[in-house]
Amino acid sequence: MQKLTIFPKEAMVILDISLRKAQNLMNDIRFCLNKQKHHYVTIKEFAEYTGVSEELILFSLERTKRH
Repeated sequence: MQKLTIFPKEAMVILDISLRKAQNLMNDIRFCLNKQKHHYVTIKEFAEYTGVSEELILFSLERTKRH
């Protein structure tokens, strides 16, 4: 089964940014999508907002999961 959502710690690793910047990025994405604070951000939404392809995000998540 393919992963649907992304969390700040994962965004931190993928984009090589601090945890705080990743948290702010996720909040910005939620704000732009009119989502509430408790709503999840999907990998597709994250990819569209950051300009990073979904395939690259999924590859990176799989790679970091193995380590």
